[in-house]
Amino acid sequence: MREAWAGDLIKQMYLRRVTRSELAKELGVTKSWVSQVLSGTRKAKGAETRFCAALDVIIARKEAL
Repeated sequence: MREAWAGDLIKQMYLRRVTRSELAKELGVTKSWVSQVLSGTRKAKGAETRFCAALDVIIARKEAL
């Protein structure tokens, strides 16, 4: 089952037009792994912090353009 933070992150990704591929690239992992963590199939220690920080970096980069 998906965790609440993952649902919120997916919503923010949708609103800011950030893809899972962009998030994966920023995290240095595969798109598949990102999808597994966000869907709740796979658990990762510290994922919420890492994913949120990566999303913030991507959003800041897009806003700077």
